[in-house]
Amino acid sequence: GNIYTQEAKDGTVADSSALWIIQENIVRSVAHSNLNLGAINTRGDLTPKVSPDNKNHAIVEYITGELCFFSSPDHDRRMSCGPMGKMSMSPNWKGWEVFRIIGVGDGSRHVRITSWTHDTKVLCHADQGRVFTSDNEFGMQSKWVIERPYGDSKGVAVKSAHFGSYLSYNGESFVMEDSIDKCTLWDISSAHQQKYYLSSVCHDKRIGYDNSKDSIYCSGKRNEWEAWQINSEGDGLVSFKSCVDGGKYLICTNGGKLKASHEWNGEALWKLEYSPHGGIFIISRNHDWHLSCNGQGLETSLNKGIGQTW
Repeated sequence: GNIYTQEAKDGTVADSSALWIIQENIVRSVAHSNLNLGAINTRGDLTPKVSPDNKNHAIVEYITGELCFFSSPDHDRRMSCGPMGKMSMSPNWKGWEVFRIIGVGDGSRHVRITSWTHDTKVLCHADQGRVFTSDNEFGMQSKWVIERPYGDSKGVAVKSAHFGSYLSYNGESFVMEDSIDKCTLWDISSAHQQKYYLSSVCHDKRIGYDNSKDSIYCSGKRNEWEAWQINSEGDGLVSFKSCVDGGKYLICTNGGKLKASHEWNGEALWKLEYSPHGGIFIISRNHDWHLSCNGQGLETSLNKGIGQTW
């Protein structure tokens, strides 16, 4: 009944003891159907947790969800859950300001909003407009609906699933409003602020930018120099901006040469297409060159193979 890890060789699984199935929120071992697994918390840790009505079953908590910031455009501040779990607004973009959006899982549009730093704190709304966090609260007061407002308004509205009112910030405290206005609109942005590594599927190398040499390169490392901010540019196009100081855009010239530039133009636009090799192709919008890694360095190619998959 002990749980251990086993390294797979040549991409295969040694035997059925390493296989698990998920059925009706219960995880079972294929080889030992009565073996307990445990629950997974927000940090990804496995902890033993058995169903009270059946000690042979492990309960799975669906708590992956999307990590994000909730920003008020009207006040340029973010929702924050402080050291004691108290809700406030903050100018920072740090851990206290990161929340997790989790689908309730009942087939509805309802979600729960939990603090990332306090994984048991759930955002709640009670009558008389009180907004607070509560430990492991799973009642109606913890259910929300995230809606897009009608018209040209930017942002989203966070609506109480139980009371039908909208989460708002008036400059001093959280309040609940009966209708949508500019104070009830929130910008939701990913907690990693759209920063990614561009990794070659074939060679496990990442695209980087060397500020001192003003050059684009490929490396097996995962440092700040290999991180890029991906920006949506409309019409399915994106740009890649280096995360080093004074970040420059990744551009591709007519001849397929890769450069970095402060100037944003058509050569900084890229198309993303699914690759049959388990990733994406990154293609210059202007010139149709594909980013490619040959194992030794970075290049561009007109091919669509595994060497061009990221």
